[in-house]
Amino acid sequence: MAISNIKPSVAEAMEQMKNSQTNIWEMVRKEWPSSLRSLKILLGILGNHHRNIHERAFSLAIEQVGTAPGVQSVRYVPLLLGSGARGEQMLFSDQDHALIYELEEDMPLRLWDWDAYFSQIGHVYAALLHELGYPLCAGNVMMSNPRWRGEMGKWKSNIQEYIDYPDWENIRFLLIASEARPIVGDLNLFSPIRESIMNHIADSRYICWKIADQGIAERIPGMKSPHRRKPFRDVELAVKERLYTPLVNAIRLWALHEHIDAVSTFDRIESLQKKGVWSEVFAQDVASSLKVALTMRLREQWLKNSAKCAVVEVDPPTLSREDWEAFNTSLITLRKLVQLSTKYFPRPRR
Repeated sequence: MAISNIKPSVAEAMEQMKNSQTNIWEMVRKEWPSSLRSLKILLGILGNHHRNIHERAFSLAIEQVGTAPGVQSVRYVPLLLGSGARGEQMLFSDQDHALIYELEEDMPLRLWDWDAYFSQIGHVYAALLHELGYPLCAGNVMMSNPRWRGEMGKWKSNIQEYIDYPDWENIRFLLIASEARPIVGDLNLFSPIRESIMNHIADSRYICWKIADQGIAERIPGMKSPHRRKPFRDVELAVKERLYTPLVNAIRLWALHEHIDAVSTFDRIESLQKKGVWSEVFAQDVASSLKVALTMRLREQWLKNSAKCAVVEVDPPTLSREDWEAFNTSLITLRKLVQLSTKYFPRPRR
């Protein structure tokens, strides 16, 4: 995804950013996680690094496209979504971002084709991030996609449509938007929309049931250790899809239902415990399972040293007995959490 006629100043800045991308490896080596506390420290380092890259890339996108007439009268903010918003990005991560803008009340909408302007910025922004090692989002959750870019009124209209027709795809859009985190700009612009989404999910028995039910629909493996005497099938295990994502989805459901504003999954677990929703023992088990998922993903990316590992595949026979015990224990905890969620959030009666 190349940019034609890139400005020399942008090209120079990009080279400097590429160097900072290589420096992160040394930072990770020094802070390799051996405990939950050290993992949180490392996630903080990685999170700051990725946010700085995204902020700088957005500024360069504006510099490459140029400043539109009257842009000073437009409020806008780019948003991080997904693991970036939660502060759980790994060494490599694909792109998940959006953009919202708002015109002054007395400013004619057609004074400038603002959507075309921000569309151009979105495409350049995605291209710059791609060049820096962030793969394009397979689900097209990027501000270059009109679904994830628009004026305040369009955002409100889209959100209302998702609420009015809550099939699983629209619920997923609501969940993605509920975790939006500003990158730079007017940091409060998206807050009312995010708050509205969170409140609606919390108050909708149907949506809560649908999210919990989806956890049952997702395949949660029950793997046996390859170190046993019996032959083991040589299969690969997707840590993100089979462990990390189901954990995040279930924890987020409980946090939204309890009107917890935190976005970090670890912070959500802690808040659920403090509110007495989960026992201390259960909260610790869930946090330990999340640690296993994140540490395993991080290690595989480190070993494979490839941006293609945004979805990490682990070859089971290469895992130690200790790794397998930790992974199987995490799966047991995940199954308990999913079962608890489906019991607590039953299908509403008509």
